[in-house]
This record gives sequence, C-alpha cells and structure tokens, in this order.
Amino acid sequence: MRYVLKTIFLLVLVLTGTSGAGGFKSRSGFSIGPLYGGVRAETRGPGAVFCYSKPLGDRLTITPQLSWVKLDQEHPGNMLNPSLLLYYKLLGAGNVHLSVGAGGEFLVFKGEDNSASKSMGFGLSSRNSYILNQRWGLSFLFQVCQPLAHLQKGISGPFWKAGFSIDYFFYRDQDKDGVPDDQDSCLETPSGARVNSHGCALDSDGDGVFDGLDQCPGTPFAALVDPRGCPLDSDNDGVFNGVDLCEGTPEGINVDSLGCPSDSDGDGIPDFKDSCAATPAGALVNKWGCPSDSDQDGVLDGLDECPNTPTGFEVDKYGCPAVKPITKEVIIDLYDNSLNLTAKAAQQLEIVAERIYAYPTSRYELKVHTDTEGSSVYNLNRSNEVANKIKQFLIAKGVKESQIDLKGVGKNYPIMKGFSEEAKVKNRRLEIERIIDYN
Repeated sequence: MRYVLKTIFLLVLVLTGTSGAGGFKSRSGFSIGPLYGGVRAETRGPGAVFCYSKPLGDRLTITPQLSWVKLDQEHPGNMLNPSLLLYYKLLGAGNVHLSVGAGGEFLVFKGEDNSASKSMGFGLSSRNSYILNQRWGLSFLFQVCQPLAHLQKGISGPFWKAGFSIDYFFYRDQDKDGVPDDQDSCLETPSGARVNSHGCALDSDGDGVFDGLDQCPGTPFAALVDPRGCPLDSDNDGVFNGVDLCEGTPEGINVDSLGCPSDSDGDGIPDFKDSCAATPAGALVNKWGCPSDSDQDGVLDGLDECPNTPTGFEVDKYGCPAVKPITKEVIIDLYDNSLNLTAKAAQQLEIVAERIYAYPTSRYELKVHTDTEGSSVYNLNRSNEVANKIKQFLIAKGVKESQIDLKGVGKNYPIMKGFSEEAKVKNRRLEIERIIDYN
C-alpha cells in the first residue's frame, strides 16, 4: 500500500508542472467497462465499473462511481464499491488527458458463506483518457481505497482495482453540424452545409453557397450563381454573369473569354459587324470596320505617319513623301542688281516649293539678306521687295501662305565682308528653317 501511494504521489509531482487542458472541452458523460481488483494479494477477481462524470470547470470533474468485483481464493465473495471522486486534469495534450482523483469510498463485501462486512475509506485514482471523437473516448484507470472505518467487521488492507472503460460524452449541437455548441463559432449553420473544425460553413469555390448545399461545386471565381450555387449566363454565350464583361450579347455570336464579341482583326469592330475582315493592326476604321486613306497615298490612316500628303507624291511605306522635308537650307546669289530672282535661284526655289508643299503640316521661317552696299534702310527695303517676290513665287507653286513666315532682314548679317562681286553673291541669300509642325 505504501508503495502504491508513493508511486501516485511521485506521478503527481512530475505532472503538475505540465500545462494545457488540451483541445477537447470537458463534458458530462458516463463510462462503463471491465476491471480486475482485489484485497492486497490475498484475494482478487474480475469485475466491472460504471461512473458518471460532471465537469466543474475545465480541469475539475466530480465523478460518482460504482464498482463490482467477484473475489476468489482465500475470501471468495462479491465486493461492491460505491465512491465519490474529485478528479483534477494534470495533462491535456491533444486527445490524451491524464487526471488524478481522490474521494470517499464505501466498501461492501458479502462472502459465499453469507458473511458480510462494511467499511468506509479514502481512495486515490489515476485516469488516463484517450479521446476518440466528440462523442466517444477510452479510459484506463487504477484506483486504491484504504478503509478507515469499519461499520460491520470490515476487510483488512487496501482494496485495489485496475481496468478500462468506454466513455460516452453528452453535448449539445443545436445546428446539427457535428460540432458541439461549446466549440462552435457559427451556431446557426444551415442544415446540410459542410463545416470546418470550428463549426463554420465551408465555401470552397467562394460563390456564397456553402459546400454540401452547392449543387455546382467548382464555380469559377467572380461568377454569379443562383440559390443552388450554379452559375448564371443570361445571354447564353458560354461566359458566366460576373465574369462576362459584355452582357446582352446577341445569341449565336462568337465571344472571347470575357464574353465580348470576337474581333479577329482587333480593329474595335466585332466580327459580326465588321464588313472588312483582316484590317491591318493600327489602322483606323469606320463603323463598318473598314479602313480609310484620307490622303489617298496608299497608306491607311492610323499607319500613315504623314496623313496629309498632297495628291501626286510618291510615298514610302510610312506614308511620307519620297522628297525629304526641309530642315535648314541656304540659297545664295538670290537676285541681281534689278532685284529679280536669278535663274539658278529660281530653280532652287522650285525644289524648295515642292518640299514645302509635300509637308502641309510644317511651317517655315524665310529670311532675305542683302549685300552690305548702301544704307541699312535702303537694304531693308530691298530685302522686303525680294521677299515679296519669293512669297508670290512659292504661292504660285502651291505653297500655303500660312506655311511661310517670310521677311527681309537687310544687310545686318553678312557672311562675307566687303563690296566685291563674290561678297555680293554670298550675301544676297535666302535662309530657310523649319520652325514648327502642327496638325
């Protein structure tokens, strides 16, 4: 007996430092099972145990218990052992719980010769429980009772018993989802819905209809569904509402993955409205999907980098005239002593006119310079007169007046000093510079 008590005492010292009540909530329940017991080593035999457990908190449990043992050997007979024990949960790790208990015991022995004895005593108990699920468990127990007071004769020595029991737990599950109310974070789960370990309904496809109630699992993300969880397709184009960016598509129309009518050539006009299939990418089209060529140079609008090319000019693949635009040009020996354009200058101006005319969205600054002979006022008047003649010449060749800013600047910016014929030829000049492009 002393050895048993010491063993239980050491076990308590070791386990009281452990923590945690485990993930299983303590609940009321009853247990029943076989055991084997005896008085010391003198007499022993098989029996059974039945008990009811009522939690007083997460760690404390009060347990009324009734044990019966059929003794044989030296003292054959029946031992009936009602007791009231208070258990303390030392360890709760997952599904394994270890508890120790103590309480009052009543021992009633009736021998085969009709002899009887009754005693009251103090009992110690160890209970190791394995929780199988929310409803069932399995426990192994060892108990020792030391008689303290003999009411009728009385047995000698401690009474011990060891065995196991099947445990059945009581709990409430008001929404019938299989998760007890005391562990259920969602107490009003609809009937039939599948839940997680916290009792909350699952919705694997995120459509708002719970698993178990969803008749169309695996609904694509963002698709709208009916009360059964099945996706809707109002326009019957094969793309579900919520995913369909073009609802109301006419029936029979081919659509893309977003539910919008197919546009094979990517011109912004759906195929069922497009009268000109295979429009080149980037070309501008009208409401029928047909490209335009506003300047009729053979390069479609949208692809034409020079969209206002005048008729008659040969263009490159970008729609720009073959003749190059003017960036900066200088024409020397511009006029003679009578202020008439020289033949060479006229030929050069013809080319200039063509190059300006070819790019109607460009604007140019033209400056007429004179030689340095004579006064500043005299030469300014001369340069303005020549400028006027050049303006008339260019307009006659088709250049728009809005494209040119032509003015005389006189003798103020000579490129060669002196009054020699060579100086006159070089200083009598026209400087042309493109200043702006506009649409």
